[in-house]
Amino acid sequence: SLADIRGLITRSGLPERDRGRSGRTLRPASRGGDSASLMSAGAREHGSERVPVGATEAHGPHLPLGTDVIIAEGMARAGAERLSKRGVGCLIAPALAYTSAGYAQGFAGTLSIAPETVAALLYDAIRSLARHGIQTVALANAHLEPGHIASLEAASARATADGALRVVFPDVTKRPWASLLTD
Repeated sequence: SLADIRGLITRSGLPERDRGRSGRTLRPASRGGDSASLMSAGAREHGSERVPVGATEAHGPHLPLGTDVIIAEGMARAGAERLSKRGVGCLIAPALAYTSAGYAQGFAGTLSIAPETVAALLYDAIRSLARHGIQTVALANAHLEPGHIASLEAASARATADGALRVVFPDVTKRPWASLLTD
């Protein structure tokens, strides 16, 4: 519901001026700062990264084009906070805001790229994180289109098969995750 989405945006912890924006530099979930040296220290200390993934697409006249990205950023932040309470730190990457959005491509504002491009881009980003010392990548996905899901699965499988790091992708379109979705 719209109230649930607004609540998630509010609880995301993003300052009002930053809600819905992506492209910020990597930042530790547990402290402020946006620098390469802090990223390097964070990778050595935590070894875990959350990558928010969403689409830039129309959701009607009442919601921003970045709704999926806002939700994915909130999911990543909530996951990081839960881990932090357990004494496990992690970093949150800038969101991947462009993906396959074929179902909505007829609506103004939707930006859709080929599923193969999405898979290649995400794979390259994950491999880059591994080169910086990240050992585990968890995808926080808020776009449920089948072509997009297939892209995330392909990139995750390829990166995991390489053996350099572990990729976690809780696909909310499949059980048991789907049973957690509400109206």
